Amino acid sequence: MCGIAAQFSKNSRLPDKARVRAMAEDISHRGPDDEGYYFGDWFGLGFKRLSILDLSQAGHQPMFDEQKNYVIVYNGELYNFKQIRQELATKGYAFFSNSDTEVVLKSFIEWGPECLSKFVGMFAFIIVDLKKGRVFTARDHLGIKPLYMYQDEANILFASEIKSFRQFTKFSLNEDALYEQFSYRYVSDRQTIFKNIYRLSPGTYMEFDKKGVIHEKRYYDVAEGLLNPGTSKINLGSIEADLKNSIFMHTQSDVGYNIQLSGGIDSSYITAVLAKDYGQDLHTYSVTLKDYEKDESRYQNIVADLYRPKHHSFELSGTDMADNLPKATWNMDMPVVHDACVFLMLLCEHSRQHSKVILTGEGADELFGGYGRYKIPFRRKLAFQLKRIMGPQPKLVPNFWKFRTLRSLMSRDIGLDEQIDFDQGASSGLFEGLDKNIQYRQETAAGFPDLLRKIIISDQTSYLNSLLERQDKMAMAMSVETRVPFCIHPLFNSVNSLDPKSKINPVPKVILKKLSEKYFNKEFVYRKKIGFLLPIDSWLRDKKNLGRYLDLLTDSTFCQRGFYNAKAVSKAVDEHLKKEKDWSKDLMNLIKFEMWHRIFIDPVQK
Repeated sequence: MCGIAAQFSKNSRLPDKARVRAMAEDISHRGPDDEGYYFGDWFGLGFKRLSILDLSQAGHQPMFDEQKNYVIVYNGELYNFKQIRQELATKGYAFFSNSDTEVVLKSFIEWGPECLSKFVGMFAFIIVDLKKGRVFTARDHLGIKPLYMYQDEANILFASEIKSFRQFTKFSLNEDALYEQFSYRYVSDRQTIFKNIYRLSPGTYMEFDKKGVIHEKRYYDVAEGLLNPGTSKINLGSIEADLKNSIFMHTQSDVGYNIQLSGGIDSSYITAVLAKDYGQDLHTYSVTLKDYEKDESRYQNIVADLYRPKHHSFELSGTDMADNLPKATWNMDMPVVHDACVFLMLLCEHSRQHSKVILTGEGADELFGGYGRYKIPFRRKLAFQLKRIMGPQPKLVPNFWKFRTLRSLMSRDIGLDEQIDFDQGASSGLFEGLDKNIQYRQETAAGFPDLLRKIIISDQTSYLNSLLERQDKMAMAMSVETRVPFCIHPLFNSVNSLDPKSKINPVPKVILKKLSEKYFNKEFVYRKKIGFLLPIDSWLRDKKNLGRYLDLLTDSTFCQRGFYNAKAVSKAVDEHLKKEKDWSKDLMNLIKFEMWHRIFIDPVQK
């Protein structure tokens, strides 16, 4: 896991060496073990290395092939690189390192863009063909590893984190994305909350030359597996074999690994498989919340008692969250996506004492159907069907009290808004003049005729991307590589080919729960899902905790933004402090955005 920074000058201008180095320094936390630079006559590459595989200098980047026709900077892990290396060896390739970076480079030399179909892993990389003056850059199938792009009349820039671009441009707000940011807490796909700064989309590669001519292609789309689901007959043995293989692949490391043990079924399953089936000596790391009824330490301890890892538990509090929220915001590059981000960052700081690799259970809910929203209420199904027949015309439904909920549902984006976990009606009054712009979310779900698959694909793209981005940023803030064994595209292809109803009947995530019965009793497996919930409502009422940030929502800077209803927000703050209404989700959403705005946007305006 590493950090990439690159400048490509249009019309063969010389690269700015000092600013490329500064771009890399901005993300030095991603790779404190080594650094490297290469400057051609029209480009510059910067690299910060976190050494995981082949710790020797043979793994140094930027890396060249033996003939120095190509150069690569690469961030990620290719879990099947040994098999691909063997295939390349039969074609006459020799290898000077034991790194997956060299395998990625020589795979591209041999197969071109088609090499991506062979890769299983997480990656973002840039390869320059030095003879032809062409650039190839790609991102992994599911979007586990980030890669951002900025382009102006003089340059095309790439970086692992957005903050690097401050060396070349002043940041400004993407006002077109405000509705999505405030409603979903995350701006999806190519767009970001920064104006003119984009992501390379998951499963996409891009090619360009010295003139900046760009060819972009999506080589993998997770939606394709859901479009034509096959049998409802579940082959548990096959899924179990594929999942165990993925879990074991994710342990390959020359620096060991840890497990992020939440106590939920996903990370507990990973722990049990590695301990029982592979005989691994494990280190597990957990967060506990003292005196909080939704704390999951009880379940963390059950796993630790059963499988005897060396278990490390860290009690964190609202004060810890408040103290570290600015740091998490800086490292996230954007408004903190989920409340638990701060604690994930702090947990990684502790876990690095044993290893700079940690495995997590991220992606299991999206893959196996673990959210309660997959059990769709009858009224929502009815509203969805009526909307398909009648179009978006809720006024055609009688305005009687019995039908008002139905009318309200028909006015919403059913299948997309399930990711919004607060009262949209009340929340909308906190803002003024926001244009609804969720084109990517709408287009992604448009091809699915049934509501369940619309919700699933929204989760497997937009929502999962937000989770993967937080895992990457919060771990890398502490120079830790996070790995997600549930998130490999062959596994998604296989499970998505099943009838989605078979994954949630009779209970959500039934496939993984059946597999987990081998390791845990039914009380543990079939308990109600909790998730990483925090007592934000009470922490906001305490000035020693998150309450210290409520002033951000009432000062003159906030009131002059132009897109808040300042009076409504002030009233919400007052009602929350007096315990008249729980506004914690909305207020925390606003605090995280306002903090980001003051760190990244406001300073360049002064």
